[in-house]
Amino acid sequence: MARRLPLAQEEEAPLLHLTEEGVVLKGELRPFLSLEDPGVREDAEAILAFLSGYERHFLERDDALGQTEAFFRLLAWLYASPYMADLLYRAHLEGLPPHGYPLWAVVYGKSNTGKTSFLRFALKSMAGLEVGMQPGKDFTKDRVEGLRGLSRFPLVYDDVSLLQVRNPGEGLIKGDYEFIGPPRAPVVLSLNASQSYRPPDEVRKRALLVYTNAVLPQDRAKRVHAEAHRLLLAVGDRFFRAVAPRVREALRAKEDWMEAATSVLAEAFRELLGRVPSWVRTYTAEEEGARYLAEVRELARKILAKHAYRLEGEEVWVKTPGEETAKAYAKEFPGWWAEGHRGEYLVLRAEPLRRAGLLRPSLWPFRRGG
Repeated sequence: MARRLPLAQEEEAPLLHLTEEGVVLKGELRPFLSLEDPGVREDAEAILAFLSGYERHFLERDDALGQTEAFFRLLAWLYASPYMADLLYRAHLEGLPPHGYPLWAVVYGKSNTGKTSFLRFALKSMAGLEVGMQPGKDFTKDRVEGLRGLSRFPLVYDDVSLLQVRNPGEGLIKGDYEFIGPPRAPVVLSLNASQSYRPPDEVRKRALLVYTNAVLPQDRAKRVHAEAHRLLLAVGDRFFRAVAPRVREALRAKEDWMEAATSVLAEAFRELLGRVPSWVRTYTAEEEGARYLAEVRELARKILAKHAYRLEGEEVWVKTPGEETAKAYAKEFPGWWAEGHRGEYLVLRAEPLRRAGLLRPSLWPFRRGG
């Protein structure tokens, strides 16, 4: 059992729970609302304006659009996250894949891409007040396990170091799905990709990953920050309290949490505001899987283009600069793509490479006729 933390540290965690009637924040019941109640539309407008700011102000339209889509999925996960422990419990009881219900989100990317601003805004849209995020330096196994039992509210660690993500982060993420235990708060880890973090496959299977690489030009920074701060002050928890019961019911009806949560948010935005941007839509776990497969294929393509390799039976041996490089490469591939590493060699399976069109035909084993 996690050791008990001193009371002063425990009070840092916002005590949020959800009942059948509403949101309980530090003992105060805030009833669920309908979409027609006062203030719900105004909160929806603030949320949509905040998210649209990434697409409007950040450079490289494709990167900005991809990041906006990712933040919309992250918002859906945050709104669903208080129920995620219950979904994981149901998965164990009903024999569903537990990895399909992420209790962790990892937000990583370049600095100055709006990660911290978004998380501050999203948390306030749930709690109705500004929620202090935990500093990355405080992310330790004992501390996070002590705080997670106090609340269903997402626990956010901002500016976590690469070393902390690898240890204890990756071990905690992997261990969260192995057994049925008491409900625990979901956790968000935010770090800069300038630290060159590439999530290993075991993390990709168990956490929602949000990569941010859109760049905010310096000449717009002051204006964008002022607009974001104005929206932060304006937003409350009314939209969240209106959609939370809908999210709960959708999660009970569907096995795919992403489809359930994003469909509820998209429908609510359309009902309240009419026309909405194209990224306000339903996303599915199958779509995320296809996106990941494309990323794996691109990774394999770059590795094979960069390093010499040879075919040995049904394995492709790729010579890398050293054992550490081979080991790092191997961690990024799913198990059905890679056998692991042998010294300085990365060992990939030939069949997935053939199916992806990445293996040179001259290396294919041909049988003699006759």
